[in-house]
Amino acid sequence: MSIERRQSPRVLATRPVRARALGTSYDFTVIDVSAGGLCAQCTEPPLLHHDYVLDIFVPTGRVARLDARALYCRLIENTAGTLFEVGFAFRSIGEPDTQAAIDALLKAVTAVLEIEAGRPSSSSGPLEDGVETPALGIERRPPHLDVH
Repeated sequence: MSIERRQSPRVLATRPVRARALGTSYDFTVIDVSAGGLCAQCTEPPLLHHDYVLDIFVPTGRVARLDARALYCRLIENTAGTLFEVGFAFRSIGEPDTQAAIDALLKAVTAVLEIEAGRPSSSSGPLEDGVETPALGIERRPPHLDVH
């Protein structure tokens, strides 16, 4: 039996949510969010225990910029190629600006998909400045495949 160490419940992303670590080539597909951090997938593993500034996007634009530390990275078996699941903990929790950004993110993650021209929004496409990133699979990882 697994003991849940999480202080805040996870909220699954009900719409396409992506993140980019500023100053790096790391692009992430957000899987779930809590008041303390987020879980995301990417095609290259970030440095563990390193702090990043994450710009987080939904189809309508950026919803938050948050400081976060990469706490774990696990290899995911996926037919589409190599993916990594990364757990981030938000930094500076409790500060008003940080809390406002987390609240905006939680609200955006759970918002109903917007319908554009009769079609649901897609999870692939430009993040910002016309840069394309592919949609990533959402297969869950086997827990024994940790990347250190």
